[in-house]
Amino acid sequence: MMVQNIPILGSVNEGNDLKQTIENHKAGFVSINGEDELFCQNAFKLLKDGSLRLKMGNSASKMLKELFSVEAAAENILNSSGEIKS
Repeated sequence: MMVQNIPILGSVNEGNDLKQTIENHKAGFVSINGEDELFCQNAFKLLKDGSLRLKMGNSASKMLKELFSVEAAAENILNSSGEIKS
């Protein structure tokens, strides 16, 4: 979905660092599992506000490329200080 510039509407386990990542990138809304009212509020925010949806969708696509693309993964591997053992 992020490839298609669709914002993230998520529900994650408590302590999941993906929530912070998505919020920092303004790529969507994430609630903690069980926060059903907040999840619904977030869904309605995205439903009602087309400009917010567009901004967060663009941010989600940008975040995908920056953090989760093949290029980003390769760069992380090449820049890691750990040594790969065979």
